[in-house]
Amino acid sequence: PYLPEGTDLPIARFNITGINEFANEKKELGKPKVTLKFEMTSGGLVNLIKAEAIIEEMVIVQEEVEVEDEDQDDNETNETVAKDGEETTESDAEKKEEGAAGEEEVDGKKDDADREKIDNDEKGDVKEDTVDASDADDKNADDAGEKAEDKIENDEKKKTKKKKMKKIMVDKEKKKVHKQALMVNTYYVGKTQPYSEATMEESTLKLQALADADAARIELEEAKNKVESYIYRIKNKLIDDEELVAKVTNEEQRTSLSEMATTAEDWMYEDGYDAGLDTFEEKYKELSEPAEVVWYRMSELTDRPAAVAALRQKLTKIEDLMTKWETSMPQITEGERSNVLEKVNDVRKWVDDMEDKQNEVNPWDVPVLISSEVPIQTKDVEKMIGKLSK
Repeated sequence: PYLPEGTDLPIARFNITGINEFANEKKELGKPKVTLKFEMTSGGLVNLIKAEAIIEEMVIVQEEVEVEDEDQDDNETNETVAKDGEETTESDAEKKEEGAAGEEEVDGKKDDADREKIDNDEKGDVKEDTVDASDADDKNADDAGEKAEDKIENDEKKKTKKKKMKKIMVDKEKKKVHKQALMVNTYYVGKTQPYSEATMEESTLKLQALADADAARIELEEAKNKVESYIYRIKNKLIDDEELVAKVTNEEQRTSLSEMATTAEDWMYEDGYDAGLDTFEEKYKELSEPAEVVWYRMSELTDRPAAVAALRQKLTKIEDLMTKWETSMPQITEGERSNVLEKVNDVRKWVDDMEDKQNEVNPWDVPVLISSEVPIQTKDVEKMIGKLSK
């Protein structure tokens, strides 16, 4: 009811083989179950990606398990009983000995009492003595209490003692699964058919051509934007940095830059509207090369003096170090220190000469002294110092 009228119901047919062979091979285990896994492709085709026959079998296997060692518990119980018996016997013997000693002490007290009574009778005084045997009873009660405490302590030790385990083999029932992959042949019977090799190759080429066209269009747009952005950069710098630009250019150079930017802007909206990638790349080169020379001279106005000042400061520090070494490192000879100072003088002479030459040229000409060349002049001196300080 959900499909349009006249829609073909069959999409694909699959011929699955190998089930009978697997069932006959495992017939003593019962009938196999067949599992099928389907997939819908992005093109609307149905694929049977997995067909498998399965039979489950219950088997008995032996496994090693841990159980409590009952034999060990019995041995410990017997040892405890024997030990308690020995303690009881010893306690009874001690009790008897204490009883006999108590009787002797009572008899002794009776004799003393009789003698005292005779003495009192002779003196005319009558006195009765009684022998209290409560001390002996208290002692027996204390012994019984200690015995009970010992028994409770032994019971607690038995409970807290870690039980000894042993490993035994037991039979367990487990499920064993027998699987067999089945052969699948696919037949597409509906109107939706998979691509042939020729159709697939043709479609792949079309997709690649579209991707290449998109990449070329993006690259061309980026080149156009690059040229347009540089045109506005030239115009903005000539206005925003007018004083700084004037220090490193003459009137002719500034006019040339301005006219070059205006001409390029007009070309962008006329002849350059349909220009290709190579044309825009060439136009960017025409704009950037002369302009970058001016931008570089502008940066050198500050970079060059800073580099020269840093170099002179480093040379002064090296000279101070050589003076310090006269006392702190006497193993460095005077000749070795003189060699270092000689190199320092050579570098100082070089920078003085280069500054004089730079001052002789016009600010809008090619610079003679470049800031990037200044720091590397002390490279040889630093190597000499490194060797001497080791």
